[in-house]
Amino acid sequence: MTDNSTCKQTEKWLQERDQLLAILDATDVMLVYLDLDFNFVTVNKAYAETCQMRPEEMIGKNHFALYPNEENEAIFRLVRDTGERIFFKDKPFEFPDQPERSVTYWDWSLVPVKDHTGQVKGLVFSLRETTEYKKNELALRASEERYRTILKAAQDGFLVVDRNGDILDTNDTYCVMSGYSRAELLTMTIPQIDAVQNAEEVRARAAKIFDHEHAHFETIHRRRDGSTFPVEVSAHMFAGREGEIFALFRDISERKKNEFIIGEQKEMLEDIAQGITDGILLLSKDYRVLWANKAATMQAGLTTDEIIGNHCYKVSHNFDCRCAPPNDPCPVHDFLTKEDELPKIVEHVHQDRNGNRMFVEVSAYPIKDNSGNIDKFVHIAKDITERKKLEKELEEKADKISWQNSELLEINSELNTLYTISKSLNRTIHIDELFSDILETLIGIKMFQFQKGIIFSIAGDKMNIVSTMGINETWIERHQNLMIGDCLCGLAAQTGEIIISTNSGTDTRHTIKDCDTEVHGHVIVPLKNEDKVVGILCLYLLPDFKIEERHTTLLLSIANQMGLAIKNAMLYEETREFSLHDPLTELANRRHLGIIFDQIFAKSKRYNGLFSVIMLDIDFFKKYNDTYGHSAGDDLLKQIAQVLTAAVREIDLVVRYGGEEFLLLLDNAGTQEAYETAERVRKMVAEKTTVTVSLGVSSYDKETLNPKELIDKADNALYLAKNNGRNRVEIAPDVKI
Repeated sequence: MTDNSTCKQTEKWLQERDQLLAILDATDVMLVYLDLDFNFVTVNKAYAETCQMRPEEMIGKNHFALYPNEENEAIFRLVRDTGERIFFKDKPFEFPDQPERSVTYWDWSLVPVKDHTGQVKGLVFSLRETTEYKKNELALRASEERYRTILKAAQDGFLVVDRNGDILDTNDTYCVMSGYSRAELLTMTIPQIDAVQNAEEVRARAAKIFDHEHAHFETIHRRRDGSTFPVEVSAHMFAGREGEIFALFRDISERKKNEFIIGEQKEMLEDIAQGITDGILLLSKDYRVLWANKAATMQAGLTTDEIIGNHCYKVSHNFDCRCAPPNDPCPVHDFLTKEDELPKIVEHVHQDRNGNRMFVEVSAYPIKDNSGNIDKFVHIAKDITERKKLEKELEEKADKISWQNSELLEINSELNTLYTISKSLNRTIHIDELFSDILETLIGIKMFQFQKGIIFSIAGDKMNIVSTMGINETWIERHQNLMIGDCLCGLAAQTGEIIISTNSGTDTRHTIKDCDTEVHGHVIVPLKNEDKVVGILCLYLLPDFKIEERHTTLLLSIANQMGLAIKNAMLYEETREFSLHDPLTELANRRHLGIIFDQIFAKSKRYNGLFSVIMLDIDFFKKYNDTYGHSAGDDLLKQIAQVLTAAVREIDLVVRYGGEEFLLLLDNAGTQEAYETAERVRKMVAEKTTVTVSLGVSSYDKETLNPKELIDKADNALYLAKNNGRNRVEIAPDVKI
C-alpha cells in the first residue's frame, strides 16, 4: 500500500515536472541552469534556438567555451563566489558565431541556487532579448539629440524656466546674446535678466501660460556687462515637461528669424527585475486555465484560485464567451482552426475584474502529447499599454516635427529669397544696372512665379518707366506718360499701399487696357525711402493666382531694400557727378579727364583713330586777379568756361585743368582741325571777354606711348605760344600736320 502511494506521488511529481518543463520550453524567456563551472545542466528551447542549437546539444558544454566574454565571465564568478544575484538592463552582446546579428541587447539576470546550508550549488541564467526596443530607444535619443542640437544652434535664443522664473536650460545663441555663460544662466532667474518685469510680474505671466495661454510679448533684457537689448518673446508650456515653460527670445535689434521647438521624448521602461513580468497561462483545448504565473494574476486582478479552472476569455476579458476572430483575434483559436503551427502573436485588449483595460501583445505556443497531437497551449500576455501610449505620443510628436520642419523650410526659403535679392542689390551701385538686376532676380525666384516686371521712378506727378522685363514696345508706349493715380500702378503710387489684383480682365481699377496683352494678375509694390514713395514695382502673375500673406510681407521687405538701394544708387550718381566736375566752372575736372582720356586713347590705339589735345592758359591772369580781386577772377573763369563750351562740339570734352589752365579733348579730330578749333576759341575769348588766351596743340599718332605724352606736348606748345608773344596758337614741333 505504501509502495503504491509512493509510486503515485512520484508519478504526480514527474507529471508536474514535465508540465513545468513544457511551460519553460514554451515561453520566449531564455532560461538555463549552470553548474559551478558554468556548464549547461538545463537549457530551455528559447535559449537553444537563439544560439541556433538544440537543447540536448548544449547540455554539458561550457557557457564561456561557446561564448567567450571576459567581462561576463567575471560577473558569473562574482555571483557564484558571493551568492548575490545580479540583474542587467539592455546589456550589449555580440555572438561570435553569428556576426550577422551585430550588436544585440539583453535584459538578463543571474540567480544563485543554494542548498539547505546556504552554499551555492548552481546558477539560474535568464535572458530576454531587448535589441529591437533598445535600438528604437537609441534612435529616439539620437533623434532628440539632433533636434536639440538644431535648436541650440538656432539663431533665436531660448530658455526653459519653471513657475518661479528659475532658468533650467538655455542655448549657445542666448549665451552670445546675453554675454552670460551657460553655467551662469542656470543659476539665475528671469527677473535677474529682465530689465522691465519684476519677480511678481514674471510669476503672474507664468501662471497665465500654465492656463494654456500662449504668451507673445516684447521686453528688454540686460546683458552681463549691464547693457540692455530689446527681445521678442514667444512662450508656452513645454510639451511633455509639466511645470516648465519654453521661451524663444529674438534680438529685435538684429531681427534674425529662426525658430524651432523640440519636445522631450518619454522613455519606456519595463521592470523585469523580479522575474518574468509577462502574464503566462497554461490552457487546455477548451480554453480553461490549468496554470498561471504571478504576473497573470496581477494583470487580471484575480487570485490564483479564481483563475485556475476558469476560461481564459473570462480571466483576460471578463467575457462570458470566447473571442471571435477576425474582429477579435485570438492566437489559440488560430491553432485550433488552421494547420499552420508557427507561433502566433497578436495585439489585444484585456480587461480586469474592475473593468480596467490593458493593451497586450499576446503570443501562443502549442504543447503536444506523446502522440504528436496538440494537447495544451501556453498563452503569454505582455503589457504594451505604455508602448501604445508612447507610440501615440511619438506619432503626435512626429506630426509636430514634420509641421515644424515644413515651417522651417518656408522660413529658409524666404531667407534665401531675401539673401538673393540682397546679393542682386549689392552687385552694382549704378542705377541703370540696378533696376535691370532687380527685375531679373525677382522674376527668377520660383516661389513667386512672376511672369513680367516693370519699375517706375516718380518725379513730381509723373511716373517714368526706367526698366522692364518681358514687356513689349506697345505696352511701353501706352504707359509712357502715366501719372500718379492712373491705373493700378498710379493708384499704388498715390496711396503708398501694396495692391494685389488677381485678374486684369475683371478688376475695375485696371483702367488702361491692352488688347494684345493676355489677362493676368498683378502685385504692385510701392518702393519707399523714409516713407516717401520713390518708385513702383509692378509684377505680372498668372490670372487668379493666390498669394499668401507671408509672401506679401516678404515683398514689402524686398521693396524696403529696393527703396534704400535706389536711394544709395541715386546718391552715388550725385556724388560721382560732383566728384568728376569742377564746382566753380561746372566743367569736367582732371579725374573725369583721366577716365575719358584712357577710353579714347585705347580706342584710337586699337582702331588707328585720331584725337587731339589743346592746352589753354589765360594771359596775365595773375595781374587780372591782383587788379580786380579774386571774386572777379572767379567770374572770369566762369566766362571762359562758357566760351569754351560754346566753341567746341558736343562730343568734345572741356576740362578745367588747374588754376587758369584749361584743356580741350577733341575726339576724332586731326592736327589741322584741332588748330582751327584753337584759333576759333582764341578769337571768341578775345571778342567776348576782356582778356586773351594762349593755346598749344598736339595730336595722337601711332607712335604715341601714353596720354601723358600728348598732354606734355600740348603743354610745351602752350609755353611756346607764351614765349612768342601770347594771344596765339602753337602746334607742338614734332606733331605732323
